[in-house]
Amino acid sequence: MTILSGRSSPRVAVLAHASPRYSFGGGEIAAQRECDLLREHGIDVLLAGAVVRPNSQFAPAVEMVNSNEGIFAINDYDMVHEIWKDNQGVTDLIELVYRHEPDIVHFHHCWHIGLNTMVRMKRRFPGVRFVLTLHEMLAICINHGQMVRTTGELCRRYDRLACNGCFPDRSVQSIERRRRAYLSVFQLMDSYIYPSQFIRNRFETWGLDKTKGMVLENVLDRRAETAVSDYPREVGEFEQRRFAFFGQVTGFKGINVLIKAAAIAKTRTSDFVVYIYGVTRERIEQFFPELKATIDALGPSLLFAGRYASSDVYRLMSRCDWIVVPSIWWENSPVVIQEALAANVPLIVSDIGGMAEKVRADIDGLHFRVGDYVDLAEKISRSATRRRAQEIRKTMARPITNECFLKGLEKAFNVPLIDGPAEIPSELTFGN
Repeated sequence: MTILSGRSSPRVAVLAHASPRYSFGGGEIAAQRECDLLREHGIDVLLAGAVVRPNSQFAPAVEMVNSNEGIFAINDYDMVHEIWKDNQGVTDLIELVYRHEPDIVHFHHCWHIGLNTMVRMKRRFPGVRFVLTLHEMLAICINHGQMVRTTGELCRRYDRLACNGCFPDRSVQSIERRRRAYLSVFQLMDSYIYPSQFIRNRFETWGLDKTKGMVLENVLDRRAETAVSDYPREVGEFEQRRFAFFGQVTGFKGINVLIKAAAIAKTRTSDFVVYIYGVTRERIEQFFPELKATIDALGPSLLFAGRYASSDVYRLMSRCDWIVVPSIWWENSPVVIQEALAANVPLIVSDIGGMAEKVRADIDGLHFRVGDYVDLAEKISRSATRRRAQEIRKTMARPITNECFLKGLEKAFNVPLIDGPAEIPSELTFGN
C-alpha cells in the first residue's frame, strides 16, 4: 500500500487504547471525535478500540461491530513494558487494519495496543504513514505515567536513578532498557501529536525527535461551538457562588484538596456551595475515609450532584460561577478545561503542567499552588468573586475549532483533508 494510491482522499485507521463504545476517558473520546470529524468531511475511517477481557469471556478476540468500527479484547498484557502477549490477537488486529487498506495509521496511546503490535504493523504496511498521539507519560514513568514519586513529590524529568529510588526492585539497567525499547518503537513513527506543549517538552527531553512533533489540542464535538448560546448563563438567579468539580475520583485528581479547601473557606464565609459532578460521596470516602467528618461538617455547602452525561455538561456548567480542576499531578490536556472554555466559565486550577498552560492566570481563570488546600480556600473565600468571574469571561480563550484541528491533522498526516488555505496557525507546525 502507498499513500493515496489511486484514491482522491486518504483512508485512515485510528487505534485507541480503549473502545469509546465502552469507555469514556479522554484518549478514547478524542479518538472518537477525530473519526467523527473526518467522516463529516468524507474521509473513510476505521476506528478500532480495546476492551479488557479474558478470551474466555470475549470471543473472537478481534471483530468488527459495524462497517467502520472494530474492537479487540486485551488479555495477557504486560503493562510495564507495553507488550501484548496474545500473538493471535496481535495478528488478528493487524489483519483487521490491513483489510481497511489505510494510507495513515493513527495511534491514540500505545497502551493496550502494544509496542510489539506497532512494530509488526509498521513492517506489514510499507509506505503507510504512522502517527502517534501521546496523551500521557506512561512511556516515561513506571508509576502509572503520573510522574509523581512514590513518596508523593512531583517528578520533573526522567532520571533512571530516581526511578530506581521509586522502584528499588527494578535495576537501573532494566529501567534504562525499558526507555530504549519505547524509544526504538516510537522512532518508527512518522510524526507525533502532543495535546499540550507541556507534554511535548517532557517527551522531547526524554529523547523523542523534535522535528517530528507538533502540538495539536484535542477537539471537542460540534456542541462546543454553540455552548454559550445554547445554554445562557443562569448564575444570576442563585444567591450563593457556585463552584463545581467535574470528573472521577482517583488518588491524583485532587478532589480531597478541594474538600479540605471548602472546609477552611466555610470558616470565613457562607457565600458559596461546591458541587461534585461525576462521583458519589461513597466513592470519595472509599478513597479518602479520613474525609468523612469533613464532609459531614460541610453540610449543604458541599453537594453531590450525581453522574452526568457528556451531552449535559454545558447545561450544567452554565449554572456555575467557577470550575475547579485541583489535580495533584501534571495533567496533560484535561477535557473539562476545554469544556469550561467552550461554556465560557472561568476556572481555578493547580499551577502545574497542562492545567497552567491551558488556563492562563487572570485571563482564563485563577491558579493555586498544587496540593495547597489553604491557598485554594483563599481563592474560594476571597478571590473568586462573581465580579472577577465576569471580568475573566471577557478574556477567556476558545477551544480549538474543528477546521484548525483538521488543518493540524493535515500536517501530521502529510495529506490534504479539507479544502482551504494550505497555511495553518504557527503553533501547529513541526519543530517549533
